[in-house]
Amino acid sequence: MSNYVSNNISNNINYYKKYLKYRQKYLSLKQQIYTGGGWQSALELFKGKVRNSYGLTITILIRDRDNGILNFTGRPIYTREGAKDNIEEFIPIFEQIRIRLKEQKNGAPIDNQNIDWIIKSYLTNTFGNPSSLENYGRYQEAIRRYRILYDNSDPGIYIKTLPEINGLIELEQYMDICEDLLREIETKKGLQEAEKEYQRQLKRDGEGKVKIECETPKLIIYIPQNEAGSKYYGRNTKWCTTSRENCRFEYYNRRGKLYIIQSKLNPIDKYQMHVETNQLMNSKDEPITFSFLKAHFADVDLNRFIDAIGSKILDKFLIEINKHTQSTDIESFNYQLNRDIIKHNIKEKKTRSILFSMNLPLDDFLYDLNDVETLYFYEFNQPLNDSFRSLINLEKLHLGGSFNQPLENSLDYLINLRELTFIWWNTSEKEGNFDQPLNTSLDKLVCLETLEFSSEFNRKIGNSLDKLVNLKDLKFGINFKNCEEPLYNSLDKLINLMTLSIKGYTQRLGYSLDSNSLDKLINLRNLHINDSYIERYTVPHDDTYKYRLEHFYFSDEIRQRLCSINDRWIREIYFY
Repeated sequence: MSNYVSNNISNNINYYKKYLKYRQKYLSLKQQIYTGGGWQSALELFKGKVRNSYGLTITILIRDRDNGILNFTGRPIYTREGAKDNIEEFIPIFEQIRIRLKEQKNGAPIDNQNIDWIIKSYLTNTFGNPSSLENYGRYQEAIRRYRILYDNSDPGIYIKTLPEINGLIELEQYMDICEDLLREIETKKGLQEAEKEYQRQLKRDGEGKVKIECETPKLIIYIPQNEAGSKYYGRNTKWCTTSRENCRFEYYNRRGKLYIIQSKLNPIDKYQMHVETNQLMNSKDEPITFSFLKAHFADVDLNRFIDAIGSKILDKFLIEINKHTQSTDIESFNYQLNRDIIKHNIKEKKTRSILFSMNLPLDDFLYDLNDVETLYFYEFNQPLNDSFRSLINLEKLHLGGSFNQPLENSLDYLINLRELTFIWWNTSEKEGNFDQPLNTSLDKLVCLETLEFSSEFNRKIGNSLDKLVNLKDLKFGINFKNCEEPLYNSLDKLINLMTLSIKGYTQRLGYSLDSNSLDKLINLRNLHINDSYIERYTVPHDDTYKYRLEHFYFSDEIRQRLCSINDRWIREIYFY
């Protein structure tokens, strides 16, 4: 009887374990709403990201294009008119992603099952930092370890399903948390020996395949000479230049030396630098600054090395920014440089213009730089807080297309500012991510003459522009619709306005073009307006408008529709 009871209990326990195992698999399948659907699901997800997060999506895609990972030309612009949009124009870019992921080294198969999860992580800015397809090798290593964990863990232990994990960065963090459990599984399954053999082979192939650039009692700086050397001396990091599959060493090495800075006191404390692509990363592949590195090691020889490298980076960016701006009076600032060096250069040269080219906090860097007149930001999206408090002489502020932070009172100190833009300043397209409430954030900019919003901006204007009495040039992006409301008297105080661009605006300007919204703009000379007004108004018939406006702009695509209008009106319209 006791044996019967014992066997019965044992069977029940086994059944319960099987139940838990299959229940977990069921929950996994149930949660695969957005992932697990293959390439078709990935395509739909890609389209959704273009439609709903165009600014972020195009920034990620262009960054990978500029790094030689994708291959397409120009900056495709997403547009929508009613229920129709131009999403099909973006499909060739998706095909470029497909090609890039299929071009695996060593014949490694692409992960078709989770390709939509990969695309989702990539376009939500979580496929590494920065998010890039070059991190696919990191994904392969992380998913390899995850599958061992998920497929072999005890049924009573809850393991997150892949759809519950938001991107590559979180997946790697989760695997670090589960490291002890994974080692236990690998030991039971006899998988540790294979890993040990991989490490032994890595050492045989890579040891000595470096040049020693600098060595002190605290650290050593290596320059890997080949891929094997990069993998061996960069082991225990998340750099794409050390990935088992799809290693990116050759790509970077062709463009310039890779430097691995390793602590002698703690050999897993490593940093990698690549001057040509402006990268300085810790072992987790997160950007750090030269200032941090100096403070971290407190090593005189390292400081000299960093200062020499800093000068090279500075010269490179001066050349780059001069090409964009055609200016000879501009200083390029990179956050990874030592800030004291840059500030010294700015003061010595009495530099009037600065380019900020990294996405790291400003902190107090701008404090006491009173002579700066122009600031350019590139790939910058950090809170401004009171970073501009010393810039009372600033005349031009270009926050760039990546910027999308609340303004609040951050611009209050800029009492002499004359130009403010939220677009990518170094391209012909007027794209950008900024879409934040204005409220009273512009009230102190009484000298402002030019204001240009990003393509994503669509906020109710209300009285937010009332203090800009000297504004002459006001441009809204293609998505601006004033939150689907008429403008009414939002522009009434802009009595000096000469150019108004509202090409995306589809609501009535108050009750008509001839009253309310524009009736106080007595100096208006140039009006850029949406195509939809052709059907309602054709052209302004009011005599006041007819003689006041010098340029009444419509887009080329409606030229044919305008041909049916009486000739006397055609002569008064200028096309762009």
